[in-house]
Amino acid sequence: MRVGVSPLISAGVVAYAQRVVAALPGRGKDSLVLREADLSELCTALDDDELDLIVVPAVLPLTRYRHRVIGSEPVVLVEPGAGDAAGPANSASPADPAAPASPAEARAAAARIDDVARRTLLLVPDTCGLTTFTRDLLADRGLPLRAYSGEAASYRVLEDWAGMGLGSALLPRSKVTRADSSTRPVVDARGAAVTITYEAAWDSASPIADELDILAGLLAS
Repeated sequence: MRVGVSPLISAGVVAYAQRVVAALPGRGKDSLVLREADLSELCTALDDDELDLIVVPAVLPLTRYRHRVIGSEPVVLVEPGAGDAAGPANSASPADPAAPASPAEARAAAARIDDVARRTLLLVPDTCGLTTFTRDLLADRGLPLRAYSGEAASYRVLEDWAGMGLGSALLPRSKVTRADSSTRPVVDARGAAVTITYEAAWDSASPIADELDILAGLLAS
């Protein structure tokens, strides 16, 4: 079973997918072949029948395929510098990105989306889905995106650059890895947590469509 995953997907989800596939009738521990790639590459591989199923952020209308939401996690604003009033934040466990906020994060004042729009935002290239999510989050509310003129190569670089004071960054909580990163939960106008959603997509005409449906269902459970 050939499964493609976005770099945004937590290691815990990938490990669970491996265990699920190995437990399917007629399968085993070597039955899963993983490919990690950016969103556009994964979609092309699915189109070209090079992958059976992809797990990606739900930022594109994958209308040609069956798809199922498998989970979501809170988004945080990584602030410039470290050790400010927001305090240090520890990331959620990769195996449980929806885990409750750390005590430091819980004490931090939430950042409303209009607050986010007033920041200079650090971005990664518009290929993995995170930048598309950020643009859509603001555009859907008629808010401008003030983007830093450069681009970071990875989520860790976003944290490093925020720590250097170059700007702020939006990240899924599970992608915050530095213990000294200052983060604030992001909320909408009603005070509800802003989350990023992940989904599995596959071709219903695939010869193993039944297995893929089972895998997606178990990932969502």
